[in-house]
Amino acid sequence: MNRVLRAGAVAAALTLVLGSPAAAQSVQGGIKGGVSFSTIDGLSKAVIGVGDLDVDQRTNWVLGGFVKINMGSFFAIQPEVLYVRKGAKAAATGLLTESVKFNLDYIDIPVLLRLQTGKSSGFYVIGGPSFGINITAETETDTETDDFSDDINGHDTGIVVGAGFDLAHFLIEGRYTQSLSGLLKDDNDPTIKNRAVSILFGVRF
Repeated sequence: MNRVLRAGAVAAALTLVLGSPAAAQSVQGGIKGGVSFSTIDGLSKAVIGVGDLDVDQRTNWVLGGFVKINMGSFFAIQPEVLYVRKGAKAAATGLLTESVKFNLDYIDIPVLLRLQTGKSSGFYVIGGPSFGINITAETETDTETDDFSDDINGHDTGIVVGAGFDLAHFLIEGRYTQSLSGLLKDDNDPTIKNRAVSILFGVRF
């Protein structure tokens, strides 16, 4: 059997399985997106020589998809692929005040355990690890944008906890994401990390 026939056989099998009522109940997918409020813990330690640094959170966005694999009525595994904008904003105070935005974009892949009151509707809680790949790392001021991707780790391992509510095909969810790995490459201080709170809305197919 050549590659085309093998690919056709696999596609046909997946169509039959996923199209059956049992599979529709056990494997569900969807899209979600929303707003996140991110910051960088320990950022003032990383930026030196600028006097006092006032660090504040940034309002960013999140967008991606998920698959929910039900393991009965009350448990599910939920892998996701999300495009996440992280970072922070800071202002150096002195004779002159200059604001700087730290723009960090990631592809995040959370693998979450979901405890739920029902397969299709009801309250749920989630938790699990997240594995991120850095896409963009820039500092932005009113006058210029600089790339600093060579100074940070290309990956970001973290933990996700949250809760939400499913109503038919729609969901609303809040989650907290805390990085476990240090942000800077070859840095002796691992406390410089990404952190975010997100509010997400989604549609389940």
